[in-house]
Amino acid sequence: MSIKHLLLLIFFVVSACTSGSSSDATPAPPPDDQQKTGTGEPAQGYINGQAWIFRSGRAFYKKSQKNFLVVQLWGEEFANPCKEKLGSVLQMRLTAPSREASWTITPEDPFNANLSIFFSDLDYQLQPKDNMRADRGEITFHSIDREHVTGTVFGSFQNPRVGGTRVGGDFSVPFCP
Repeated sequence: MSIKHLLLLIFFVVSACTSGSSSDATPAPPPDDQQKTGTGEPAQGYINGQAWIFRSGRAFYKKSQKNFLVVQLWGEEFANPCKEKLGSVLQMRLTAPSREASWTITPEDPFNANLSIFFSDLDYQLQPKDNMRADRGEITFHSIDREHVTGTVFGSFQNPRVGGTRVGGDFSVPFCP
């Protein structure tokens, strides 16, 4: 078993033991440097304490800035992601410059709205201050073309009112005009 797979297995075992309810949420450590190159596995982890795995999604240009991409990652398979209105109940939204590169999200820069990872649980009634924006993470776009965007994401969010939230792995989504 490789180091990457062993670390991923340890992460899931620890997460399964600590992500039961929102009252027992534990701080998630920053992504492991060895994972940042991509695991070859679909993005997966926990959103608000619930197991989540990437199944489909889409990418498009940010409305106000055409040099930024928005990538939505869903936990359900959709036949035509470009026409999907809401996506899955548990989902992620990534925003980063439209180029093949990596960006790090840190607590030192909480107001950079152009670089972000948001987690959503559409069944959870959030309060205005419960916005599930990753406090640590990394977005990497490996390839961007007219039809697809592929990359790797690692992100975590901690708040005592929200269940454990940490997702990492690879994604490939259609590019929607």
